[in-house]
Amino acid sequence: MTRDELSHRVASDCGLSVVLTDRVVRATLERLSEALEQGQRIELRKFGVFWVQEWPGRTVVDPVTQQAHRIPSRRVARFRPSTTLKSRLN
Repeated sequence: MTRDELSHRVASDCGLSVVLTDRVVRATLERLSEALEQGQRIELRKFGVFWVQEWPGRTVVDPVTQQAHRIPSRRVARFRPSTTLKSRLN
């Protein structure tokens, strides 16, 4: 499902205009992105939890050339579904 499809579905479920609903969906996603960017944990009850995990930098060796390469540390978004969502999926 795309963001536009989500906006249309929510608009029809709530009886709101698609334009207004799209603005709300975009604003919600923007705030969630900002919170993750700041390293905050986001908990959506009965859906799941989003958090940021830091992967440390490391050195790897190319098996073909035997040259060592440094992989920098990075931050990744993680998600753990709630038990309610897991049960709905299964």
